Amino acid sequence: MIRSRVWTMAAVGVVATSLAGCSALDYMMTQTAKIFTPPPKTTPAYRLDGKNVLILVDPASQSLLARSPRLPYVMARAVAQELSDRKAARTIVNPLDVESFAQNEPTYAAMTVVDIGKAFHVDEVVQIVVTEYDITPTAGSDQYTGRVAIDLCVIDVEKGQQAYPAMGRSQTIEAGSASGITASSRGDAEKAVMDGLARKVGMVFVPYLIEERPMRAEVK
Repeated sequence: MIRSRVWTMAAVGVVATSLAGCSALDYMMTQTAKIFTPPPKTTPAYRLDGKNVLILVDPASQSLLARSPRLPYVMARAVAQELSDRKAARTIVNPLDVESFAQNEPTYAAMTVVDIGKAFHVDEVVQIVVTEYDITPTAGSDQYTGRVAIDLCVIDVEKGQQAYPAMGRSQTIEAGSASGITASSRGDAEKAVMDGLARKVGMVFVPYLIEERPMRAEVK
């Protein structure tokens, strides 16, 4: 009985050790999987990879342009910078060159999006129509908040037709000051809103880490 009990105890010890080893191995494998599992990312709706691109910003009304004459350039610059930083396209036309072209080309007002794209020898034009833009002081203080809304589409220059979204539609994107967040100057409010909008536009074309998703542009 004693000998049998000793062997039994030994067998139990071996099994326990094996189970402990399995638990340790499982833990190590779990941790290794965490290390090598890429963090979740957003899925782009459309890709600009390998293409030469121009960002074209047009206010939906003359009143918007009258209030903010440099709005097309400022917005195009923010979007172009975001897409460039994310390496979204092969090349992106400098928005300053587009602004200069608009000011100096006599026929610019009559040119179509495709005409402008051909003038810059690009593959696609990211057309942004600004439907709303406001930087306003908060009541009773010297602080500012901002809001912007756009309709976005991509035009294939060679085909002379819209490439994204389908069916000739546009994608509406909005950005604004988070509730209770203000800026001490109009310029700071504008920059925060533009940066938030640019990030949201970038997410249309480039995968972002889930944690990078901007819910609303915070004005700080």
